[in-house]
Amino acid sequence: MPFTENLAPFFSPSEFGSEATLNGAAVNGILDRDYNEPLGNMVQAYAPTFMCSAAAVPAVAQGQSLVCAGVTYKVRGVEPDGVGVVLLRLEAQ
Repeated sequence: MPFTENLAPFFSPSEFGSEATLNGAAVNGILDRDYNEPLGNMVQAYAPTFMCSAAAVPAVAQGQSLVCAGVTYKVRGVEPDGVGVVLLRLEAQ
């Protein structure tokens, strides 16, 4: 069941969030560009993600373009949490 409260303040650019454009539409969310080592020291890479309100991106799909902080990303994964937030797994272009 989704939250009934407004999630917009959690993703506000004046707080923790960033402004972005998803397939040409403005959206606020939290861009995370963590460095990831999934297999210890054998494989290393950046694993960018963008977390936002699911209501803000109802038609998000793999392959769409997200521009945030001057970088263009391709959406590689869409992971809704079932309570109103979605995590987009990204690949820099």
